[in-house]
Amino acid sequence: AFTVANPSNAVTGQMIRIRIKNTSGGALGVLTWDTLYKLGAAWTQPATAFSRAIDFEYDGTNWVEANRSAADVAN
Repeated sequence: AFTVANPSNAVTGQMIRIRIKNTSGGALGVLTWDTLYKLGAAWTQPATAFSRAIDFEYDGTNWVEANRSAADVAN
């Protein structure tokens, strides 16, 4: 299991992309998003040897989901 921590020094309108790569050889542990991340429907962990990305925009208070990978992408 692991947590994606809140970024520091955010600026309104700033965008970030977080890519989760599964190189574990198996299923990843539970992913927890820290308090300032606001996501749509449940996040799906990438399968082994695959990755997924999610983009966020800072609205002055929270990191709001802007876009995400529709499916796993090969590493």
